[in-house]
Amino acid sequence: MEALRKKIDTIDDILLRLLQERITIMKQLGEEKKTLQKPIRDQQRERKKLLEVEEKAKQLHVPLELVHSMWKSFFEISEKVEK
Repeated sequence: MEALRKKIDTIDDILLRLLQERITIMKQLGEEKKTLQKPIRDQQRERKKLLEVEEKAKQLHVPLELVHSMWKSFFEISEKVEK
């Protein structure tokens, strides 16, 4: 059991580093959007992205509820981070 928990801890660390990298890119994207005078949120892109990750999640047997929750959070956080 301890070995499995260590594997989860390692994955959690990787996920956190990837989230930090994603946030850094979000900030850069926000700067570009300001320069180009583009809105922060793009509902059409969000819908398209959600469909793409849903399809990948199905292939990988990742629960869609988790995917929806995560990506909707990404979209909401991006609005705060990109400002």
